[in-house]
Amino acid sequence: MERHGPVHGLTGGIWRMTGTTAARIAKRFVGLPLEQRQQFLARLRQEGKDFSLLPVPVSRHDFSTIPLSFAQQRLLFLWQLDPLSDAYKMTTGLRLQGPLNEPALRRAFDHLIERHEVLRTVFHTDGDQAQQVLLHDQTVALDSIDLSGLADVELRDAELALRVATVTSQPFDLRTGPLLRAHLFRLASDEHVLVVSMHHIVSDGWSMDVMIQEFVHCYQAYCEGREPALPELPLQYADYAIWQRSWLEAGEGARQLDYWRSQLGDEQPLLDAAQDFPRPVTQSYQGEHLRFDFGADLSRQLNAFARTQGMTLFMLVLAGFSLFLSRKAGQRDIRIGVPNANRGRAETEGLIGFFINTQVLRCQVDERLSYLDLLAQIRDTSFGAQAHQDVPFEQLVDQLAPERSLGHNPLFQAKFNQNVILKQKTALKLAGLEVSEYAFDKQGAHFDLALDITDDGTLIHGDMAYASDLYRRATVEGFIPEMLALFKTLLDAPQAPLFSLGALAIEPPRQVREAAPQVLQLWDQQVRTQPDALAARCLDRSLTTLELDQAANQLAHHLIRMGISEGQPVAVLMERSLDWLTAVLAIFKAGGVYMPLDVKAQDARLQQMLCNAEAKVLLCAEGDVRQTSLDVAGCEGLAWIPALWQALPVSRPDITLSADSAAYVIHTSGSTGQPKGVLVSQG
Repeated sequence: MERHGPVHGLTGGIWRMTGTTAARIAKRFVGLPLEQRQQFLARLRQEGKDFSLLPVPVSRHDFSTIPLSFAQQRLLFLWQLDPLSDAYKMTTGLRLQGPLNEPALRRAFDHLIERHEVLRTVFHTDGDQAQQVLLHDQTVALDSIDLSGLADVELRDAELALRVATVTSQPFDLRTGPLLRAHLFRLASDEHVLVVSMHHIVSDGWSMDVMIQEFVHCYQAYCEGREPALPELPLQYADYAIWQRSWLEAGEGARQLDYWRSQLGDEQPLLDAAQDFPRPVTQSYQGEHLRFDFGADLSRQLNAFARTQGMTLFMLVLAGFSLFLSRKAGQRDIRIGVPNANRGRAETEGLIGFFINTQVLRCQVDERLSYLDLLAQIRDTSFGAQAHQDVPFEQLVDQLAPERSLGHNPLFQAKFNQNVILKQKTALKLAGLEVSEYAFDKQGAHFDLALDITDDGTLIHGDMAYASDLYRRATVEGFIPEMLALFKTLLDAPQAPLFSLGALAIEPPRQVREAAPQVLQLWDQQVRTQPDALAARCLDRSLTTLELDQAANQLAHHLIRMGISEGQPVAVLMERSLDWLTAVLAIFKAGGVYMPLDVKAQDARLQQMLCNAEAKVLLCAEGDVRQTSLDVAGCEGLAWIPALWQALPVSRPDITLSADSAAYVIHTSGSTGQPKGVLVSQG
């Protein structure tokens, strides 16, 4: 068939070509319709050829709209759920000793923003379609804060820590930007601290290192009165996003997903590793980090054992951490998330962007086996994951379809990572400045438990992060010596059955000790104790706690009169505002299930979601014609007209909810593009 011609023309001589010819073929592939891309990849596989050997083409100028990468798509979704969250940010700090050239510093940042398009990118949604939008002529958002007037060093350092915590906790607006912010704190005429924050959607750990190296180069150049001489970038992050979707959607994603389906299976167990508190409805992402080291002897023994076994330190610690979690949880099937830099291509090494991918490594702990047996399993699992590392974590979540919940991370709840020492951050000198890392306390936790290690050649350093929603600090402080003792035991008897090595010096996995109060219980307590406190402000309007509570109670009574009872969805099609906030609280108080709808979504999609969820009420802003035009059987439209319910009681309706009661339903777009509802309970 003639339409297959381009595919045959592409495959014929790829592996006899190099350089610009290969790039031209890759670019042509990206521009093909999906069916022809699928035929192209299928033909390559039949011929035993590897498409990944082709370069990532520069193709962003050929597309009217730039798609998000799969990783960006997930972060945008999470941000839309909670735009005020500061959970997904990248922050680094540098202490600058010596005379600072502030104009050169600003120019260095401006050069980086011009060089890396992703740093001046924002994210818009047109209906169901999200896209990257490039801003032009954007300069650095650099604020200067002078603390040199504080003569007392301890007082100054305390104020610095407080200011840093404040500026780094500010949320980003992905729709408007900027997504890179810098703050320069002046401590003295020759001492400054530079703090840089970026949203994770445009950056990752590798990117932060790229940025620091290039910033140093640019600052040096401008101080010397010359232009920076950085090598030209072969492509931009937008090119990578286009290429990733083109390649994976053409069949490579499905091929690698088959591996992960067989590896992880249909059941995705939830880790419960001796938690102090029940899991909340929604993660707060609040947490703390505990720093420790493995000690000189154990660090030396682990590295020596790794060499004799022909394995990496990463594998040794991952195996021991898996056993530790297995014993804490009383579970054999342990899933641990492991970050992968995803920088295997030379053309992406110097880019700033959100490349990092997360792989889920499964360890099936059988204590009849030995530590060596466990290591062999971990080695095989790691190699298999590396051979199938291109599937984005977001697609794993979607395709493996675990029970969705905002109360925990999908597919895994514990993370492990080995960091690489970056010496340039600890001993840099440039243009009369000594540069060292400004270490500030890490806050926040995306996972139940996360173990990071760093080997400096003498000591293995550890960082254990934990979710404050689940653990007391004292509990996790106790985990660390137990885990280190377990490693020592494993090294002493690597061939002995694991069960013979003794249990951890703790009680068996604990039942939940304390019941977490429900959202409405916490709210009622706030109303009782601080009725006149400011609850919310939007533009020129504000509500006290009591005012918001009474307004929500009146609307809740009206919803009950409309027939809303426990577990029935109430859809809200409104912009974020005080009215929207009142509506959400009222739905909870009425016992209903809050169902958010995107005001920019197309009518067909909205109708599909209303039908799928069997929504009973559709609440719209006053004057929104969709109150009546979205005609769905069994769903009654309600306009925001407070006069309809302002005569009703201001007392809370007599509704009792349990932890199993549904709280809200959200919709995600699955691989088919069809809305998929996810029901989240109160507890």
